[in-house]
Amino acid sequence: MNATKTAVLSNARGWLRANALAASLVVLICGIGATLMINQQINIQAERQAEREFHILTESLARDISSRMGTYKQVLLASAGFVENHTDMDALAWRRFHDRLRLSQYYPGIQALGFAVVLGPDELASHTAQMRDKGFPDYDVRPAGERPRYTSIVFVEPFEGSNLAAFGYDMYSNPVRQRAMDRAVAMNTAVLSNVVTLIQGYAESEPQPGLLLYLPTYHHDRPIASVSQRWDALRGFTYSAFRIKDLMAGIQHADTPLMHYSIYDGLTADAHRLVYRSAADELPDDPDALQRRRVVPLLGQNWTIDFQSTDAFHDTLHSIPYGTVLGIGLPVSLLLSLITYLLGTSRDRATRIAEQMTEELRQTERALRLNEEGYKLALDSSSMGTWTWNFETRKFLGDAQLAPLFGYSPNYRFEGGMRAFLQIVHPDDRERVRRELEMAQEGEQEFDTEYRVVWPNGTQRHIASRARVLQLPEQVNPIMTGTCWDVTEKRHNQLMKREFVSTVSHELRTPLTAISGSLGLLLGGAVGTMPDKANQLLRIANENTKRLLRLINDLLDFEKLDAGKLEFSYEVCDGRMLANSAIELNQGLGSRYNVSLALNWPLQTRTLVKVDPMRFQQIMANLLSNAAKYSPPQGLITLSGQQDGERLVFSVRDQGKGIPEEFRDRMFERFSQADSSDTRRAGGTGLGLAICRELALAMGGSIDFDTGPEGTTFHVAFPLEEDPYCF
Repeated sequence: MNATKTAVLSNARGWLRANALAASLVVLICGIGATLMINQQINIQAERQAEREFHILTESLARDISSRMGTYKQVLLASAGFVENHTDMDALAWRRFHDRLRLSQYYPGIQALGFAVVLGPDELASHTAQMRDKGFPDYDVRPAGERPRYTSIVFVEPFEGSNLAAFGYDMYSNPVRQRAMDRAVAMNTAVLSNVVTLIQGYAESEPQPGLLLYLPTYHHDRPIASVSQRWDALRGFTYSAFRIKDLMAGIQHADTPLMHYSIYDGLTADAHRLVYRSAADELPDDPDALQRRRVVPLLGQNWTIDFQSTDAFHDTLHSIPYGTVLGIGLPVSLLLSLITYLLGTSRDRATRIAEQMTEELRQTERALRLNEEGYKLALDSSSMGTWTWNFETRKFLGDAQLAPLFGYSPNYRFEGGMRAFLQIVHPDDRERVRRELEMAQEGEQEFDTEYRVVWPNGTQRHIASRARVLQLPEQVNPIMTGTCWDVTEKRHNQLMKREFVSTVSHELRTPLTAISGSLGLLLGGAVGTMPDKANQLLRIANENTKRLLRLINDLLDFEKLDAGKLEFSYEVCDGRMLANSAIELNQGLGSRYNVSLALNWPLQTRTLVKVDPMRFQQIMANLLSNAAKYSPPQGLITLSGQQDGERLVFSVRDQGKGIPEEFRDRMFERFSQADSSDTRRAGGTGLGLAICRELALAMGGSIDFDTGPEGTTFHVAFPLEEDPYCF
């Protein structure tokens, strides 16, 4: 064998000496090819940089829209608080409150801030008379007609110009406004309407699309725990109205000319849903322009925004000229070609290289031989015993390595069949093992279990056993064959590991919490302004500290779940509100991973489940985080709900590549991760899905998943609770 290797190396050296020029030419051609490939890669990197900068521009605008809507919500919260604390409020008090807010200065874009009172049909006449007595002789609730509920605008500021047209208008008479007001009461929060034409706009020559933001106000002495109670306690709605054009005028950046964008009301970019376009005309079909679609959740609604880069954006980008790469790559290729030629013509140097390669091959061969011997030794040292149970003869037979596992000598034979074998099993485990054997015999499940055995000297050991039912051709009845091995040390080590993890986790969590708090104070400016480089290091340290705390908390949760000590605070919760909270709490994932989160809740009736809200949000945070990590850039993650019989199913769907088939059986195992580049990029501890399963099972639910090339969907189901307010 060694002679053959020597002959091969000798032939290789001879070929290189005889063909040094050809070898150098091959190197030169490869070098030029590599130069062209590098140039292509540089162009690809330039395109990726452009995509990153374009993503920053689009995310900035989407973030500012969400922030502006959050500011408007705060204005309504202040307005609702003012209304609920003034039982006899009049127009003068509302005007003073409005003037103190200075909306035009601090909250540009709001056209009107108002309050609409809720009236029943039997209150309409007295209400109209009271308003006329207060100095409005022409006051009427508009439009006229009989309706089961009225919401007349009684206060609106500024009370001038086109806003006068809103005075006395019944917003509940309009279906779009009515849907938003109903949802605001049902969710007990501020809700944005779909796009409407404001009542002020009918007095203009060219009415513009607008939006309304509603927040219910209540009589402070009535309960509001349920939807029906909130309707009974409802006093009215504070609302703000604004034109979309005015809203965007207050949000647009100085760098907006670098991109055009179109805003659509809903999850799809249909032409009839278009509500705003930054460009005067329809966007041109430019194949070189960068494009992106972003779904922005806004207070109960979803906006779809289509972005497109402009020529001004591309003019700001710069790439390395083609000639620069070629000018550097060609001399390097020539140099490598020359080195190859010199190596081919230098016999001594080539000989040293060949000897070094030969030595490396010998070392590799020795290492392989050592590994082979070690593998054989491990097989010979195995202490696994095998057994067979014949259903027809009822005999139980084991090999020489089985008996020592149960405290007997190797030549011991189990007399009396399976009944005698079960007498060795610990009394507390005996009935369970017998039942599992019978279920395996009937084909209901495979036999894969652990149990304790009692040796003749009283020693207790833990044994693992696995078996299958086989139908042999020469036998009428099947047999069961299996293996047993001692897992006592494994059990002991697991207990020690659990105790160690619990002790270390508790000891680490307190200082890590203090470190995280200190880093947060430093980042928040508690000791003054820090240099940019120091801030960057502090942010990295803070993120890693939080990640370590999450890992420790996960380990502690598992320790409590294993010990049955994890506490749950159950509440009967509205499924839609749980899902909506999950989307709002995890919006930061969208910016971090360049994805969009959206809620799709087609259920029209209220659905209740009994869960621990905090543990439920822990499950959703894990699932949404995984979906964001494995979704492509600009992907859409959807949280939806559907009723399946007597269960409410929450589904989280991503647009990733799907889960590898070889990993699917281990999805919910602890510290289990798919060994792929995507997983290493995304990071994680391998505990998230295992915790989700344990929490769902502990709350009486279940979790499973569907996967394919177009994405993965995780389903978490909980039993439905009866709604006490449904008759």
